[in-house]
Amino acid sequence: MTTTTYSPFELRIEATDKSPIPTRLRSVGEADGAGHKRPEAVMTTQNQEQHPTPTTKTVPPPSLALPLRPLTRTIPGYTQTLLLIPPAVRQARGSVRTTLACWCLDVLTDDAQLAVSELVTNALRHATQPPLPGDEPIRCQLTVERPERRAVRITVADPSPRGLVQRHPDIEAETGRGLTVLSEISADWGVETLPAGKRVWALLRVGRRGVEQ
Repeated sequence: MTTTTYSPFELRIEATDKSPIPTRLRSVGEADGAGHKRPEAVMTTQNQEQHPTPTTKTVPPPSLALPLRPLTRTIPGYTQTLLLIPPAVRQARGSVRTTLACWCLDVLTDDAQLAVSELVTNALRHATQPPLPGDEPIRCQLTVERPERRAVRITVADPSPRGLVQRHPDIEAETGRGLTVLSEISADWGVETLPAGKRVWALLRVGRRGVEQ
């Protein structure tokens, strides 16, 4: 028996499958078995073509608050639209603190932050309701004005027509003191009815509760 030895360089492997290269894997200009050239490269698989990957449209969440805007009135002031969700209380406090610092009324900062916390919390508690699919988020309008050189008025308008009732909770109650606190720290406060909702305001003046400048 004769044995033929081939060197590694002389070995040739012929494919048993004589079918042309799959069209969807051929490169541009490469001929198939019939001599026709593929005009362009298509790298997708047949399965992907029949079942394309669905694309998900990402909807950005609504902004917590719009920037503070100056009022176009004779009284100096700023206004801001807030989304009525719990973080809005912190956002409102920061906006009031920044405004008072610009007016050099830092002496009122503590009381003003407490007042705006009560006003926004009231709107959050009474003006919101469980949203339905597709509902627009509920917002409130914060306004900080300087009607006098040593005073500021803080207003929060919300879309709820429900009025405010001042309660007299017992000593162990954890809620219901908001309006009582507002009465103690402000020179005056009030509620105004709007065509679509209400507006609650508090006036803070330097000298109230022993605060002097």
